[in-house]
Amino acid sequence: MKTRHDAGAVPALSDADIPVIILAAGRSVRFGETNKLLTQINGAPLITHTLSAAADAGISRMIIVTGHEAEAVEAAVGSWQEGRGGIASHHIRFIYNEVYHDGMGSSVATGVRQIPPGTSSAFLTVGDLRHPKAETYQKLWQAHCGRADRIAVAKNGDQPGHPVLIGQDHFAAFANLNGDTGGREILRSQPDRIIHVTCDESIADDIDTKADIRGAPARS
Repeated sequence: MKTRHDAGAVPALSDADIPVIILAAGRSVRFGETNKLLTQINGAPLITHTLSAAADAGISRMIIVTGHEAEAVEAAVGSWQEGRGGIASHHIRFIYNEVYHDGMGSSVATGVRQIPPGTSSAFLTVGDLRHPKAETYQKLWQAHCGRADRIAVAKNGDQPGHPVLIGQDHFAAFANLNGDTGGREILRSQPDRIIHVTCDESIADDIDTKADIRGAPARS
């Protein structure tokens, strides 16, 4: 289902105080011994590209779910934050998923449980996209505009990706995920609540192996 609002009626994302949950807890098993989120891509740790895309879109509140090598991930984020103006301009909260080894579902739930009360909606994304874009967040926001009963999903053809923008009515369902069960079952169970937003291939272009690194393009 695709639903659109008059773009003129939608407040700027920078004025909406919508947080983004960034999943950064995984063990990078297929990548090898090193943590892929800390691997340098175009001169910066991979995870910081996700941070930059969200910040460039106007998002200042970030909930980062850590697990594997949490201290190193936090250090990389801290260095990025200093370069972007520090705590005053970017409100970052780290939350450690004690059962991160159980899978992505546990990390999604850990992050969603930290959404502040009264929040109308929240973005959910992963930390291993090679070239995330600010315009993707803005497209989802324009389509969704904070409606509590809707979920906006970025898609490229038939391929869904990240970020996803989740309305408040669905927070409880995502907060109850566990193990390696992600949110796809939630999406499939409520097709009339989903807004599909057409985006480019960057939404699903994540890095899983070292071979993927060799194919990473320079960021424009």
